[in-house]
Amino acid sequence: MIAKTPLPNDLLAKLSGEGVPHSDPLILYGSCARGDATPSSDIDVLRVASCRERSREISGQISLHTYTENDLADAARRGSLFVLHIVSEGIPLRDNGILQRLTDSFTRPRSYLDREHRNLTGITELCNVDTDLFASSPRAFLDAATFATRTLLYADYADRGTPTFSLKTLARTDTRAKLAQRAKQQGSNHVDYAQLCNAIGTVLGQPRNQPATSFKTLAQRIPPKTLCWGLLQRIIRRSAHSPYIDP
Repeated sequence: MIAKTPLPNDLLAKLSGEGVPHSDPLILYGSCARGDATPSSDIDVLRVASCRERSREISGQISLHTYTENDLADAARRGSLFVLHIVSEGIPLRDNGILQRLTDSFTRPRSYLDREHRNLTGITELCNVDTDLFASSPRAFLDAATFATRTLLYADYADRGTPTFSLKTLARTDTRAKLAQRAKQQGSNHVDYAQLCNAIGTVLGQPRNQPATSFKTLAQRIPPKTLCWGLLQRIIRRSAHSPYIDP
């Protein structure tokens, strides 16, 4: 298989220049693999290495995500939505058979949506803030809501037996995806945010408290050491106030 979107001729050279060994398998995925990338799209590359590393951006366009094969194999056996994404559309740039091994070991969970529901514990609280708190970091709040909506959509369609990892494709027929795509591309107001949050609440069916008016209230409502706690920390770092939170 070859990428459906033309890639920079020096892509592998750039990765090598950033310390990626020539022996590490590399798999292209995301919009460049699918063929629906835009000029501003990231080039998503999965690197399989001996040690896991933080994701990083290279040359302002390449998003490099590094995992060990053991991590990926374990995730495949658990039916990870991320691994489903990789085996569904991944294109080897440099392969040692890892993509086929992940495909062979992948085990479908009973419900992707139930699993992501658990992974996103606290998301209905994170997506429930008043206009003033939202205004302290509008893009960050929108990014968190878009991420959650996108994840739940992908899980929903995977449960239906039609896994799709493109918001652009889903937005043709799914109003929730249209909301997420608009927020991702141009949203910046509380109305866009509220619409996304309502979509999340509809999927999860969870009751919500009164909107949070401070980061301290959010920190009290979201369980520590969860994915949503991490999302909250990102929002705080991007906030105009950068307030201190005592967990």
